[in-house]
Formats: sequence, C-alpha cells, structure tokens
Amino acid sequence: MPTTLTSPFFQFHFYPDSGKFDLVPAGLHTCGFRGGQMRLEINQIGLRSTHALDRFETADAESSPNTVHGPLTTLQAVRILPDSGLKVKATFALSQSQPLFLWRIQIENDTQEALRIEKIEFLRVGGQEIFGAVDFPPHYSRPRWSFFSNGWQSWSPTGAYLNGEAMRISRLGFLQQPMIINHGTPTLRMPGYYTADFFGALADLSTKSGLLAGFLSQKQHFGSIEAVTMDRPSLAMFTTDGALLQPGARIETDWAVITPISTDDPDPFGIYLESVAREYGLTDQNFKPVPSGWCSWYHYYSNLSAQDIRKNLDAIHSMRDQLPLQLVQIDDGFETRVGDWFSFKPAFPDGVAPLAREIKDRGFTPGLWLAPFILNPRSDFVGRHPEVILRNRRGKPVNAGFGWNNLASAIDLTAPGAMELALEPVRRAVRDWGFPYLKLDFLYAAALPGLRHDPALTRAQVMRQGMEAIRAAVGADAYLVGCGLPLGSGVGLVDAMRVGADVNGSWEPEMKGIRFPFHKEPAMPSARNSLHNTLTRAPLHNRWWTNDPDCLLVRADSRLRLPEIQSLATAIGMTGGSLLLSDDLTGLPTERLQIARALLPVIGKRAEVLDLLEQTDPRRLRLPMHGPQGNWTVLAHFNWEDSPQPLTFNPANYHLPNAPCWISSFWDGKIFRYDPGTPFSLPPIPAHGVFLAAATSIEDESLPLYLGSNLHFSQGVEVKEWEVEGHKVSFTLNLRRQAEGLFHLSLPSDPMRVECVGVRLQWKSSGGGVYHFEVKLDQTARIHIEYG
Repeated sequence: MPTTLTSPFFQFHFYPDSGKFDLVPAGLHTCGFRGGQMRLEINQIGLRSTHALDRFETADAESSPNTVHGPLTTLQAVRILPDSGLKVKATFALSQSQPLFLWRIQIENDTQEALRIEKIEFLRVGGQEIFGAVDFPPHYSRPRWSFFSNGWQSWSPTGAYLNGEAMRISRLGFLQQPMIINHGTPTLRMPGYYTADFFGALADLSTKSGLLAGFLSQKQHFGSIEAVTMDRPSLAMFTTDGALLQPGARIETDWAVITPISTDDPDPFGIYLESVAREYGLTDQNFKPVPSGWCSWYHYYSNLSAQDIRKNLDAIHSMRDQLPLQLVQIDDGFETRVGDWFSFKPAFPDGVAPLAREIKDRGFTPGLWLAPFILNPRSDFVGRHPEVILRNRRGKPVNAGFGWNNLASAIDLTAPGAMELALEPVRRAVRDWGFPYLKLDFLYAAALPGLRHDPALTRAQVMRQGMEAIRAAVGADAYLVGCGLPLGSGVGLVDAMRVGADVNGSWEPEMKGIRFPFHKEPAMPSARNSLHNTLTRAPLHNRWWTNDPDCLLVRADSRLRLPEIQSLATAIGMTGGSLLLSDDLTGLPTERLQIARALLPVIGKRAEVLDLLEQTDPRRLRLPMHGPQGNWTVLAHFNWEDSPQPLTFNPANYHLPNAPCWISSFWDGKIFRYDPGTPFSLPPIPAHGVFLAAATSIEDESLPLYLGSNLHFSQGVEVKEWEVEGHKVSFTLNLRRQAEGLFHLSLPSDPMRVECVGVRLQWKSSGGGVYHFEVKLDQTARIHIEYG
C-alpha cells in the first residue's frame, strides 16, 4: 500500500517496496506523473555500480507549518544499500499553499572506506507514466512539444525547443564547451533530446500545459534535467558532481522541485522563480538600484589606455544633464595579463586607483573588471603559484576554454592559500583602489572538473564558497556583477547577473571579420545571441538579481544596422535590467545619443515574454504601465528574420481586450487607431528590427488621452501629474534630465491654447483627433492645454 500526502494541488503516492512514486494533479492543475524512480550511481574501490532506490522504511507523515515555502506536509523514507553500506534518506514534501512538490536526498557513508558519489538520480519517468500533458483530447492527433532549456552559466544558450528540433550546441569543442556546458550535463545533438541546468520545462502546446522540473538552489550540486519528446515524453533529474564521501560523512542535496505550468500564463515560471528566491532568503530589500553607465570594452577592447578613460569621463560629465549616467567602468585591458592584477600595462602608468579617484571626484561611481578565478597560462601568477592550478588526472592544467589567444587555466580554490590569492585583487580593488562596483568575469572556472586538493567538495560547493568568500571580502555595500557564472552559485550574492552572451558590433557571430563557420554558434559574442538570452531570461530580473543584458552599442560605424540597434535598445529597456553604453562617447552624433537617452531613466520593470514557450526566439513582449494619466501597455514585437516581415495587430496576442485603443509606434513616431472589426495595416518590421509601441485604451471619447512621446521608450513614464477640468488638461513632464521632442495627445477638439511655463508650444494634427506637441524639458515642464 502506498503512503499518501495530499495538498490542494497534488496527491503524492509513495510505494516503499519499489521506491516508486506518483504525483497526481488535483484541482485546476492537469500535469503529473506515475512511477517516478530514484537511483544512485557510486564508485567503490574503482568499481562503478548503479542502485535503484527501493525497499524503503517510511515514517509517519508530518506537518511543518512554518517553512519559508509556507506549510509543508512531509514524508521521510530510509534505505540502507546492503552492498555498499550507504544509508539513503529521502524527504518528500507537498506545499499546502502553492503547487510545489519538493524532495531531497541525504546519503551517509557507514562503511570504513571512502567512495565516490558519481550520480544522484532524483527522477526518471517516461512513456505512459507521464500524464496530463500527454492525455490529449481526441481531436489532438499529434502533440506539439516544447522544452525550455536553461543554460548552465551566463553565456549558455537558453530558450525553448519546439517539435523535435535539435539543441543549439557549440561546435567549437574544447575551445568553448568547457566554458558554457556543465560537466556532467549531456550534450545531446539528436532531434527531440534535450538537457537543461538548474531548471527546465516540458510542455505540450496543444493542451497548453506542462511541468517545470528544477532545483531550489545550487549550493550543494549542479542539478541537470533531461527530456525526450520523441514518440512519448520522458523526464529525468540528476546531479553528477562526483564528490568523494569519506567514512562517517554525509551529504544532503538541494531540494528538487516539480510545479505545473501553463503556456497561456504570461509568467509561467513565476511560482518556481519566487520559490528559489525564498530558498536563498531574498526579499525586496536585497535589490539595489538598477545601474546605468559606461563600459570601456566594446569600443576599446583590450587596446585601452588611461587617457581613453579620461576623455570619455570628460564626455560623460559634459553630457550629464542630457545623459545622466551613474557609472564609469574600466574593463579588461589595464592589467599586463589576466592573473597579474597588480602589474599594469604601460598605458596605465599609475595603475587604476588614480582613475577611480577622478571618476568619484566627477560625481560618478568607479567600476572595474576582474576575473579572479581564471588565469592566462602565460601570466607570472602561474609561474609563481603552480601549486594552486587546477589539474587533470595527467597533472596538466585543466582546460578553461579559449581566451586571450590561449587555452586558459583555473585556480583550485580548495588548495592551501588559493582562496586568499583569488580574493586579494577583489579586496584591494574595493578597499584600496576605490572601486565599489566590480564586474567579475569568467567565474565558471572555479567549477570546472579536476583533481582538487579537497575531493570531498562538490564543484557546486566550491563555486558557492568562492562567491561567498568574495562577498565577505568586499562587504555588503559593494555592487557585484556576476558574469560567466553558474546561475545558482550567484543567487543572493551578486547584485546583477549577466544573462546572455557578449554583445558586439555584428548581428551574427564572427571572428576577425569571418562569419563562416561561426555564424550559427549559439554563445559566441554577437547582438543576436545577446538579445536572445536577454529575452529568454527576462523572468529572472528583480527575482534573483538585476539582470545584466550587456552593453548597448549605438554608434554608426559598427556592423549593426539601425533596426538591430533599436532591437537591442528595446529589449534592454523593456526587460528592466542595467543599462551600460560602450561606445566612444566623444564623437557620437546627436541622433545616436538619442537612442540611449530614450532609455533614461531606467525604469527597472520586468516585461512579460508572452511566447516564451511557443517560440525558439521570443517575439512578443508586454509591459503593463500605470501613471497619473491612467493605464497603458508597452508592446514589442521582434523580427528575427533576415527580411522585413508584415505585422497585423491582434490585441489577443498581447493579452489585451478586443476594444478600441490607440497604438503609438515609438521608433517611427506613427500613431494608429484600432477598432474591433476595422482592419488597418502596420508597417512591416525591418529585418532584425522591432515594433515598439504604447497601447492606450479608449474608454471615453470626450476625455483627453496621453498617447505617448519620443522622449522615453515607455511613452508615459515622463508624466508625473495629470489634471482634467472642463475643456482644459494640465500635466507635468519630468525625466530628471534635459530633453526635447514630441508628445502626443488625443483631444475631443482642436487645441485653442497650449503653454509650457508661459511659453506657447508648437503643435500639429495628424487627423482623427490626434495632436503632436513640441516640447523642451529642463528636468521638468508644466503643460496647460485648452481645447474647443
């Protein structure tokens, strides 16, 4: 007989003799599984063996009313493996307040010898055993599978795979795969075979339902998810960190989690993402203001000098009334080699500390790039400290991927003295040189596989301990940006996290101007790859950290066309993350600077990605807004194709009511009226471009409406007050910067008097009751309009 746990969302049945378990949906939820099985793979005296976890002894179910995830009903089951002497305890839990099924595994070594835990399999289920998402109504002849794969670290490809397409996996082999693929997560190239790290989601688009499978943290292990969608679906969850378990020692995994999802939900991963935040103890007080600033990398790269920093600092200071940036960040290029952080290039004769003082004295936050866990093999550090280099079984340095024209090396943070050596540049940068903002790069190197001094620690534990040590070294006030960092290792420790590949001045990846064979690489620097992950990881923003979508490039002399720059700007603005420019600001024309100005102030709100599970490359975003003038919705529709694409406005595509509304297109300044049943055409979206618009409902034709402006991409955040009295509307515009441009109103009749601080404003009509007004803001402007 099974032991049963119940909640308003699930019934959980555990069969002690077989070790199998069922998760049966209840209420409105429709997805679950039957016959889930756990397994353990160990290496004992050089012999590898697999053990099905069965024949458990169970205790009575218990209630835990005061956990961070609300009241839980829990069940514990214990199994002693007779051949290995391992004691395995599984703890299962159902939340009573949310649709969460949780379980974790504890392993204790009761033998007299050490053994290696090669693999812990939390779940393997498939075929007829998964139900809900595969119990189709009769009129569905074929399922339409979608699997959302989250990548291991910042640059790793993330997004949905549809109808059996193959995963996007780098073909650069040892040059790149150590960077972006977790050791132990299979690299599956067969169509319909998928993996994910930390979390993944399997859904059927026909029934619009599915399951998210993941882990609530990665403090103990890097958890992987595997799914197959050929014929009948299967799902597996496991860890492969391979730690050595000493006699008498025990290890406990992070919580595994299953929760149902709906593809109709504009926030399908919300319950899971917020549960992860709770597990790490995050609250709104953990989030610092979203930064805006300038970074040296994407114009100067490593050919950088102190004079380059100073001349851009001068430009930023001179433009601060129109372009109020906060941060000036020095990127790679100041040090002689990566690892030799206290030896500076001739172009930085006095180091970087004087620059930090100059940046601060001009009223900006100084920022610095460091990569504390990775090494250029030609650095002096490697020669001075060979004892802390992470090595493989042949005694050779572990390959950390291709960088700085070499195969980079990594530090073994468990070696004596290694942690202190890695922390010293970080500590000195903040405390001695004066940089309270650090961009920490190539952090994955701490989690690479190798022969560590302490083999009892998992790679995830080493990675997490390294990040905890950095946070302790710099203090709570320092602003840390994680880059190239496994996601779970940074939650609660970094203030911002890079969520995608590097951007650069080309749409597709290339190397030294050569596109083939690099143009299809999914994680190499390019605008396309950066934009892709900016959208697919948008739901993480303001839940785990501030998203860092990488820099915005607006200069005209890159290989990016204007529509591609507008796509990057739209994604950065709508997804709410940090805004860093990375052009030489001393020579940018006004029209290019205006693209950046339109994103300031950063509003920091997270848009909903409406087709996150329905498109390989998401296309549709919505950002509901509210201000003194009422409610409006910012919409974006991206064109990933290499040719212009037609666009027909359908309110349902953006979760809007089928009712009259105004559509104000931002990048071209055109305004359209939508009335149900009355067709109208929108201009085609340029290749790699975007349609960015504000939709404002028409509820009363007799009242004025604010339709938008070209002052800010949100087309409304600039409105701070709004008063309507009789045939007069008065309002205040304030962007906390100087600006000039147009704002648009719908009025019942022609304006008779238009004033701004006693000065008459110019206006024109485009018909249909729509009027356009020229305005200049010196921080703020009070507008008075009398009409008919």
